[in-house]
Amino acid sequence: MAQQTSIYQQPRALTAERHRDWTIAVQQANYRFAANLVAVPIMASEFGAVALEYPIVFARGGDQAVGPLALVGLRDGENLFVSPEGQWTGRYVPALLRQYPFGFAEGTDTSPSLLCIDEASPLLRQDGTGEALFDANGATTPYLNKIVEFANAMMRARKITQLLGERLKTLDLLSERKLTFTETDGRQSTVSGFATVDREKLHALPAETVQELLTSGVLELIHGHLLSLNCRERLRERLTPRPDNLH
Repeated sequence: MAQQTSIYQQPRALTAERHRDWTIAVQQANYRFAANLVAVPIMASEFGAVALEYPIVFARGGDQAVGPLALVGLRDGENLFVSPEGQWTGRYVPALLRQYPFGFAEGTDTSPSLLCIDEASPLLRQDGTGEALFDANGATTPYLNKIVEFANAMMRARKITQLLGERLKTLDLLSERKLTFTETDGRQSTVSGFATVDREKLHALPAETVQELLTSGVLELIHGHLLSLNCRERLRERLTPRPDNLH
């Protein structure tokens, strides 16, 4: 499932030198770029809103980092929350999708984080229409300043989310899971490649560890994750025998 969580095709560092004349079409939200996602990476700060509508699961692969995902599809290449017209049909739109086509490339100890833009995005324009990113002097516009502010907030939230993943991994609380559901024609299908918190492992934690998780806020996030799994039936209800016409 991990290969179906990326939306960036041609990310490039945003610079006035290269993108001064580029604009963004913002007249109407269009989420066709997310039409083939089955899961969307989310931040810990989003759990409250996401848990009301989407199952929260965790991406996990060997020694790789643990990251929370909002499950938005049950079939490969089909996002159940994007309409044929490209509209998001859910109540809450994950922050990563609202940030697109922008995103931060994380820095290292020797290099800073960079604001990037997906140059393959259909939202980009070079015909003078839409919201400008830079003015004639190469300075950032008020529109881009808001984008930078939002992206910075995402970066801060990402660090907290990484701490959540590290804690779940250290305590070995995650177990691989498969979600079985009934297709519209009656066939049984399975979604795999994700993990959820193992209730037995959680209940077996010593009292002092539970208290530490409660104090740090991790326990509240775990409970939100477990409650969100009740949204699985909502995904199944969205299944239709329609052809894949979103690409």
